[in-house]
Amino acid sequence: MPLSFYDRLSKRPEMFRSFTGLGVAEFDSLLSRVELAYDEHEKKRLSRRGRKHEIGRASCRERV
Repeated sequence: MPLSFYDRLSKRPEMFRSFTGLGVAEFDSLLSRVELAYDEHEKKRLSRRGRKHEIGRASCRERV
């Protein structure tokens, strides 16, 4: 399986910092916080009252 852009870039710390403005460890820390916040937000968003579909159910457009 080919390496992702992150995987390739994280093996070159100077280039990673040049590209992101952060070190690999700083980026990983920030990423984990963002992923957690995103997951919490999505759960809240998808659990709102008045939704037409159950969580995980695709809309008509997504099924085509």
